[in-house]
Amino acid sequence: MINHLAFVDNIVIFSGGNSITVNLVMKQIRNYEKASGQLVNKDKSFFLTGPKASTYIINRLRQCTSFMDKSFPFIYLGCPIYSGRKKICYFDNMITKVVKILNRWQGKMLTCGGRVVLIKSILQSLPTYTLTALNPRKATLNLIEKHMANFLWGTSGEKKNYHWSAWKNLCIPKEEGGIGIKSLEDISNTLDIKRWWRFGTKPSLWAEFLKAKYCSKTHPVKKKWASGNMSKIKVGDFISNGSYDMNKLNNTLPNYLVQLIGSIDNCLTQGWNTKQQVTWNKPIEGKIKLNTDGSFIKDNGKAGIGRVVRYSLGDVLMAFSLPIQCTTNNQAEALAAKFGTSWWIQNGLDRIHIELDSMVVANMPIKKRYQ
Repeated sequence: MINHLAFVDNIVIFSGGNSITVNLVMKQIRNYEKASGQLVNKDKSFFLTGPKASTYIINRLRQCTSFMDKSFPFIYLGCPIYSGRKKICYFDNMITKVVKILNRWQGKMLTCGGRVVLIKSILQSLPTYTLTALNPRKATLNLIEKHMANFLWGTSGEKKNYHWSAWKNLCIPKEEGGIGIKSLEDISNTLDIKRWWRFGTKPSLWAEFLKAKYCSKTHPVKKKWASGNMSKIKVGDFISNGSYDMNKLNNTLPNYLVQLIGSIDNCLTQGWNTKQQVTWNKPIEGKIKLNTDGSFIKDNGKAGIGRVVRYSLGDVLMAFSLPIQCTTNNQAEALAAKFGTSWWIQNGLDRIHIELDSMVVANMPIKKRYQ
């Protein structure tokens, strides 16, 4: 598990959001400041949370860290760091660099040949750094090439000159009738292939992390890599003859999730032999609700618990399941409620709203209070 990344005087720390964990991280940062005499720049430091983190959690993290929060995307070491789909706006920095240089060149007397030399030697080298790490959308590359084409053919006053040849024709080698300008899409694809080669042949932390997470049981060549737009997956797609199809799970999920599902497979598939309709009653608007459940199979002694935390509109904040050791179904239900409430308290949430399907466990706090 990777808990931090460091480069020169920059460091990225990955941790949980509960107060205990964050306070321990801040304690180590303060110890470093005392030992080295260097202070962390709080104006440049910030923290990021999940997109659905509540305002309460963000305010609590501000108090613990004295840092301000930011949201994705953000620029780190010159590259955009984002979550979800690639968008053109994430790569505005690439386009801005080209436009700024072109604005400085507009008033200069340059021949067509001189413009070609500037495009080859300077303009096309500007996006290379980002392209070595990321593969932007084609629309971003097309927009940069559009600015280059306008610079090449020049302007007459405020009017753009006529483009006597398409840009793709100019990107053909001189021997084949072009002028030798390289296509940004070809450069991006070449660097993309280079990353794939380094991933398969060169040892690095990046390659080890991806292989451990996505290719623990499958060769990278056989692995089906998602493009970033994953379709909805149904649980029923992985169940065959009343049990999980482990081959499908291995090709889709990380190894640790497959092991977790396999350990509670029998508990889930044998525990409920009859179909019944389950409904979820949403909490008050703006509140969070915790649902827990537990199951025990007397025949083989296997048991499992699970919990899910959702917002009032049904969006999932957190879900978790794990196998346990117990002797009755009531114990499984009680342990599920215990694990759920412990997570709730550790994350500093306000009054708990919990729902479970065991009247025995639900009545336990009431009986204990009256006794």
